[in-house]
Amino acid sequence: MELKTVFKTLVIVDLLLFVFLIIEMFFQSEEVATISDQLSFGIFNTAESEMIGVVLAFILIFIYVISLILLYLFINIGKYLFTFSFVATLLYALVSGPMISTSLGYTLDWLEGATEGAILILLYCSPVFGDAQNKQESPSNDFEIIAKQKPMKDK
Repeated sequence: MELKTVFKTLVIVDLLLFVFLIIEMFFQSEEVATISDQLSFGIFNTAESEMIGVVLAFILIFIYVISLILLYLFINIGKYLFTFSFVATLLYALVSGPMISTSLGYTLDWLEGATEGAILILLYCSPVFGDAQNKQESPSNDFEIIAKQKPMKDK
């Protein structure tokens, strides 16, 4: 399987996991909802700051979805938007207080984190995004890379 295909598949899987995670939030059990309502909202604990926290969460979700679309289309700014949304979401989670979830929600969240990590690895440690932005055709395997290299001269 070509690296670009793997990358696009990871982006689609990440978006689907995010959608499933959002859907799962609406079907939480009564016990989880009751406990979740009793937890503080971290630094967003007052009524005014809670509204700021909700607006900030929607902005982060919007940036995240846009970055996934841009990554799928191999548009260069998507790389930086995805990295920004990843770091900003981590910081938001750190200051927004404790959270509780179901086992399904936890599993989906864990899988989404693993998928995002794989996307970041491919973005910064592989040529998949660099080849797309340079509009160069990438070799499909290691043999093509070796064949394109110049032969070494004997000394």
